[in-house]
Amino acid sequence: LLHQSKHDAWTCLMLAPPAFGLRFAKWRRPGGVTPACKPLLEDMEDRDATPTEKESLSGCCSGVYDCFCMEPCGWMKFAPPFLCCSLPYFCTLCCSHDGDSRTEALMNLMRTMTAHISSVHDLKTLQKATDVAERLPFYRRMRLSLKGSDIEACDAGADMGGGEWLYPVERGTPTDEFNRPQSERRVIFYIHGGAFVLCNPATHRAITVNLVRLTQAPLLVATYSRPPDCHFGEDSSPLQDVLRSYRNLAEKVDPSQIIVAGESAGGNLAAALCLQLHKLNLPRPGGVVMISPWVDVTDASFSVASWQAGTDYLPVPLARKFAEAYVPDRDQATDFLASPLFAPPAVLKAAFPPALLLYGEAEALADQDAEFGKRLKDAGVAVDVHIGKGMVHAYPVL
Repeated sequence: LLHQSKHDAWTCLMLAPPAFGLRFAKWRRPGGVTPACKPLLEDMEDRDATPTEKESLSGCCSGVYDCFCMEPCGWMKFAPPFLCCSLPYFCTLCCSHDGDSRTEALMNLMRTMTAHISSVHDLKTLQKATDVAERLPFYRRMRLSLKGSDIEACDAGADMGGGEWLYPVERGTPTDEFNRPQSERRVIFYIHGGAFVLCNPATHRAITVNLVRLTQAPLLVATYSRPPDCHFGEDSSPLQDVLRSYRNLAEKVDPSQIIVAGESAGGNLAAALCLQLHKLNLPRPGGVVMISPWVDVTDASFSVASWQAGTDYLPVPLARKFAEAYVPDRDQATDFLASPLFAPPAVLKAAFPPALLLYGEAEALADQDAEFGKRLKDAGVAVDVHIGKGMVHAYPVL
């Protein structure tokens, strides 16, 4: 649907993850700029160096300061052990050219961070910490330059519900896309993860830029209200905001030409969006890609083997806090719009377009994702399931 056929799009998505762990392998050399770095620096000079409204050094410093002041004792308790324990992993990332070593270092770095982040108790503080990414000056320019000069980005307007557009220069801007004949328009609608509470479009550019580069299709990263300021079932909630954004996009692009994608909590919302569209008797998208989707947020889900195995970087107590922040009324956690795993077979068959499900063999959500893939197949959904051997949660994003 995004390329010459849906299988080409699936192939592009499947080829993307192995490249992520190697994306900085060419760039390091102690004491100077490598020849490989020169095109990057030249490209950044050639691009418009004006930061966006959100991006500024003062805004970044202000964000870091405000975040620290919200819970100074927690951050001071977190920083020393995290920095000491993670030093070997940072060294590997800076010095190693071996993809397997770098991937293992990234996974260990995530495990170390989540093991010590419990020192910071307030979810709003953690949320504010991840929001610093969208204030980093020139971060968008740098990320685009790392992936080549053929991709551009801009903020999505209010008509799309906010968020960020990424698009291949050769294909043109989102406005150019909407001016094409209806049959030629195609868009990826990406929903970022972050346990419903954390992250934003800026934190996920590693994967969104790659998707645009590999598929040569424009991509809209949705933004949405996040707990603890809102909760499941409210008018202003992650699912309802994503639904509004998708419906705005569907007014400009035929739904059959839209691929919905998301990882972790974004994978939950991608699945829930398909179910919600069916419930409202609206056209479903042309396809859905779910990367490590968190499809069961009930309390019982945390007792399964994959959560207790300890091979992933997701700690159960922190994940439970995020689940309770999203669905405070735990009786609602079995609603299939909150936990798509519990959707009836007939609803799954009617609601889901052709689907791609990816998850890691060693991740905490492996059991529920395996069960979800089975239920989709049993319901008659055309679903491709791919399991990353030895991989942890949301590994394509790392």
